[in-house]
Amino acid sequence: MHYFYIILSSLLLTLSCCGMSAESENIVYYPAQDSVKCEEILTHTFGSKPVSTTDVAKQFLATPYQGGTLDREQTEGIVVRFDSLDCTTFVETVTALTRCINKGVTDFNPFVKELEMIRYRNGVCNGYESRLHYFSEWIYNNQTMGIVEEILPNDLITTEQRSINFMSLNADRYKGITSDTILNEIEATEAYLSAQPFTYIPKHKVALLTKETIKEGDIIAIVTDIKGLDISHVGFATFVDGKIHLLHASSAKKEIIIDPLPLSEYLAKFKHHKGIKVARVII
Repeated sequence: MHYFYIILSSLLLTLSCCGMSAESENIVYYPAQDSVKCEEILTHTFGSKPVSTTDVAKQFLATPYQGGTLDREQTEGIVVRFDSLDCTTFVETVTALTRCINKGVTDFNPFVKELEMIRYRNGVCNGYESRLHYFSEWIYNNQTMGIVEEILPNDLITTEQRSINFMSLNADRYKGITSDTILNEIEATEAYLSAQPFTYIPKHKVALLTKETIKEGDIIAIVTDIKGLDISHVGFATFVDGKIHLLHASSAKKEIIIDPLPLSEYLAKFKHHKGIKVARVII
C-alpha cells in the first residue's frame, strides 16, 4: 500500500514525501484515502452535541480487523489507519476523532496531533519506547493529561499488586525492541507499573454495573491473568436492551462489531479474563 507522509511541526504542514521540521522530526504514515475518510467523519453531521465515542465508533462497524499496523515501519512514527484497525488503534482513533469533533476540528492535521497526544507518553512521539504499550499506563497517562477519567466504583473494585513484564520477557516478539537502550526503557516502565496498586472490577461483579456507573461510550479495558500482562483487549461500552455490550475490533470476527453477548457473558467465555478497567473520555 502506498503511504503519504507528513512531518508534524507547529505549522502542521502537509507534505507528500519524507521531510524534516526544525520543530519536530515525527513522521506520520497514512494511506491517502484515509486522510479523506478522516475529514469525512470530522465533518459528518451527528444528531446532537456533544458527540459520544459510540456515535463515532459506529461509523467503523464492519471495518476489517488487522493487527500490527503500528509496527510496519523502521522508524517510529504516528500511524493513521481507517481501513483496518486492531482493538487499541480503534479505541485511540475513535477517542481522537470524538475529541476533535467536539472541539470543532475539521482538518486532518490537528486530528493527527490529537492522536499523538493519546498514543504516546506525555503526548509526544519520541521513539518506540515512548508509545503507551501497556493499556494500564495508557489510562494513567491520558488521565494525567485530562483526556480520560478512570471510573472506580468503590463497592465493586478490587486492588492487587501485579508484576508487569510481558514485553521484556518476550522481547523477541517485538520488532521495535531493537537495542538494549530501548529494552531498558521498556523495563523501567514495567518496574514503575509493577510498583503501582492495580485496581479493577472483577468479572463476577460486572453484571452489577448500571447506567448510573457505566455510561454509553466508556472505554472498557479487559484485565487478563496472562503472566506479566495487564490488559488483553479494549473496546467501548454500548447499551443494547438496557445491558452493556462491547463495541470492539474483534480478532475472532475479523471486523469491528457490537458483540451479541452482554459484557458479563462475554467475559465469562474466556478463562483468562479477570475483569475490567473503565475509563471515560473527557469531551
